[in-house]
Order: sequence, then structure tokens, then C-alpha cells
Amino acid sequence: FLDFDEMTQVLQQAKFPLISKAVQRGKLEELKQFDVENFISTIPKILGLPPPKCKNIAEGLVLRLAKEVPSSVVVDRPILKRKSKAFAEVARAPKLSRSPSPKSQNGRGSSEESKEKRYLEIERMRSDFVRYPEIKHDKRAIEAWKDLRRYVVENRLRSVMSKLVGQINKQKDLEMVAVELANDAHEDFLLDSNNKGESNCAIFNGLDLASQKIIIK
Repeated sequence: FLDFDEMTQVLQQAKFPLISKAVQRGKLEELKQFDVENFISTIPKILGLPPPKCKNIAEGLVLRLAKEVPSSVVVDRPILKRKSKAFAEVARAPKLSRSPSPKSQNGRGSSEESKEKRYLEIERMRSDFVRYPEIKHDKRAIEAWKDLRRYVVENRLRSVMSKLVGQINKQKDLEMVAVELANDAHEDFLLDSNNKGESNCAIFNGLDLASQKIIIK
């Protein structure tokens, strides 16, 4: 790989019409403080277009080294993508509070209410597997499905459909969209588990293959 400045020079000499420019330079900790939630896209200006009337938030930023490190020194090329929450393709799991909460007005403790809420939630989720009695009462399967379902959101659906432009013409094509959406969600689910530990992939992987296929389906 070429260093960033060298790459820019080569592309300019080749008269590429669209060349990425450094938004900011600095140390990693400085760049991690960049406000991606309010960063306006620079693409319209680069293309000579008028600014949109709406607030045109950029999807995010890519952090990369200005000077490439030889592959003999590092095996993996370090690149970090910081993405705006507006484009998130995963619904974050709620964090559980470790501190005790005051009792509610009806006199019941919040712990009791949480248990009841969780019970009702699991019962609703079990209805998704009404056709699959073999896993309907498998608590591990329900937990795995709950975590994987966070990856099925509108932004991901939009992303999948953008890749299928021109292929979605009939009602039956929606099945193709559903399959692609499930595959895309499953792929990120496994990737996040391996890289960031943000998903309960261990629970999913602990299920038998038949149960995994049912959940993906």
C-alpha cells in the first residue's frame, strides 16, 4: 500500500475526478475525539453540487495511518472506521444497572418488575418459534435470537436493498431481500463477537446446527 500523501499525488497525476482528502490529521486519541455525529458530508462540495437543504450528516470517518507500516512489521493493516449513530446497523443492547433502584410507587421493587418484564419479553419472543416446538422452550435459543435480532434494523435493510437495485421487481423478490438481510445480519453478528465481544455469539455457537438454522431462518 502507498502512503496517503503519495497515493493522493498519484491519483492527481492520473486525473482522477474524485480523490479523498484528509479531514483531520493527528494522533489516534485526538482523532477519536472528532465529532462524527455532526460531521457534514464533504461529497457534494467535491462534486461541485449545491449543499442539500437537509442536514447532510456523513456516514462516518475512516482512520488510517499517514505512513504505511511494512507487512514485515505488522501482519494486519490497522484501519478504524468511526460511524455516526444515524447509520448504525445494530441496535445496542441495554446496559444493566448494578446499583439498587428505589421501589416503585406500587411498592414492588424494581428487581421484581424487571423479572416480570423479562418474562413477558421472552414469552413474546417464543411466539416467533411457534412452528418450531423443538426450540420454543430452549432458553439458550431464545437468548441467541434476542441478541441476533438487534442486527435486523432499518439501516441494515436500506443497505441491503441498495445492493439489490434493479433486482427487486416482484412480490416474490422480497424473499430474496429477507435472505440477504438475514445473511448480512448474521455475518456482522459473528464478526462483532470475534472482534469486540458485543454479541453473545458463544450462546449461538453452542446450539446444535438445526437450532442455528431455525434462528437464522
